Amino acid sequence: MDRSATGYLSPEEFETVVELFFAEPERSIRGWERAVDAQRRIVDTIRRHSNNECANTTAFVSHGGVGALLLASLTGSPISRSLDQPSLDSYFTFDPLNWTSLSGWNRLPPR
Repeated sequence: MDRSATGYLSPEEFETVVELFFAEPERSIRGWERAVDAQRRIVDTIRRHSNNECANTTAFVSHGGVGALLLASLTGSPISRSLDQPSLDSYFTFDPLNWTSLSGWNRLPPR
């Protein structure tokens, strides 16, 4: 997500802006990229880089907000913060060829 327009935000202010970003996906919040535009860019990129040869062997690593936008697309759900990662050590699996989620968020096993 392009957040370059806002620069650094305090943790409290950041959380407020993130809530608005997900709550109003058609609106640019404080100069941020709109959630619908970020989702379209994310989906286009993953679809462009997914093919039969790498579909089962590729990992896409991102921040939770990017994952939430991807998960919304994969599940056909509206953009929502409720789809954000539950913790920093989370992942989900999906089938890029059939464009379906194979799991919700899971936590990585302890090391």
